[in-house]
Amino acid sequence: MKLVPLPPTIDVFDSHNMAQVSQQVPFDMDLCSLLQTMKLDERQEWGNAYDSQSRSCPKATLHDDTVMVEDPNYHSDEGSDCSVPSSSILAPPPAGHFGCAYLQMIRSQIDEYPTTGGEYVEAIFTHREILSALPAAHRDCARGFTDIAVVLEKRAWRADRDADTEAVSAFRHEAWVIANTIPPAARVESRPMYKTASVCMLPPAY
Repeated sequence: MKLVPLPPTIDVFDSHNMAQVSQQVPFDMDLCSLLQTMKLDERQEWGNAYDSQSRSCPKATLHDDTVMVEDPNYHSDEGSDCSVPSSSILAPPPAGHFGCAYLQMIRSQIDEYPTTGGEYVEAIFTHREILSALPAAHRDCARGFTDIAVVLEKRAWRADRDADTEAVSAFRHEAWVIANTIPPAARVESRPMYKTASVCMLPPAY
C-alpha cells in the first residue's frame, strides 16, 4: 500500500493565525492610545478650567483688610456688645464740704446764697449759738468758713450779691475766731513698740 503525504495544513493554519494576530494587535494599540489621549485631554481641560476660575476670583489683600477696619462708616456688632454704657461710668465724687451740718448746707447752696440783705451776719450769729451748745463738734468749722469765703470771693457779681466783699471779710474773721477758740484735735504721736533685749555679759576667759 502506497502512502500519500498529507498537505501542510499546519503551516496554513499558523499563517492564518498570525494574520489574525497581526490584524488584532494594531487595533488594540490604537484603542489604548485613544483612551490615553482622552484622559490627557480631560486632565488638561480640567486644569485649564481651574486656573481660569482661580484667576477670575479676586484675592483679598492686607491693604483691603486695613481699609475695611479703618473705615469710619463701618459698624461692627461686636463693638456694640463690648461698648460700656455711659450710665455705668461712675462720675468722680464732688469735693467734700467741711464744717458742721449748718455750714455744709450753706456751702451746698452757695450759688443761690444772697448777701445784699445781710444774710451772712445772720449766718454767723446762728452758727455761734450752735457752737456754744457743743463746741467739740465744730473743729472743722474754721475751714468751713474759709471755704465759703473763697467761693464768695470768686463768684460773679449780681444784684443780690452786692455785699459779697463784706461777707468774705466777716467769714474769714469768724474762721480765725473759731480756730483760736477751739483747739485742734490732739495728735497721738506714734512711737515704735519694741523692747530692748537683755544682754548677758560674760567675763573674759583667760
